Amino acid sequence: MVGRSPVVASALQRRDLIALSRSRERGEADRARAILLTLGGWTSPWIAEAFGVREDTVRLWRSALPGGLVEALPFRLIHGEIATLGFRFGRIADAPDVSRIREESLPSLEGLDILILDALRYAPHPAHFSWMRLWP
Repeated sequence: MVGRSPVVASALQRRDLIALSRSRERGEADRARAILLTLGGWTSPWIAEAFGVREDTVRLWRSALPGGLVEALPFRLIHGEIATLGFRFGRIADAPDVSRIREESLPSLEGLDILILDALRYAPHPAHFSWMRLWP
């Protein structure tokens, strides 16, 4: 579906995204850049081609929940040896591709009703939480 993305950002959020886009952590920087490009009018197919990712990955990075616009507030995660981003949408947060939550991100998770965590499999994995680790 081609059209205008519902992603919006305040001046403060844009400033934070610009700072994240300069990160030495490529995954973190790419996601922030993709959101900034979206704010500049780029479509999912254009961003996917530029970053060498699938369109649904781009949509996940800049998603909105059904029923209207929802702010997507990024927070930093660790995915094995690389940095990634999770996103908070009101009282719900999604932490995909995560093996550790950074200390600096814990305040972003306060007051949640739902936290979605990636648990790749039952046995331990170096780059993802596992069921065994989350529920021993």
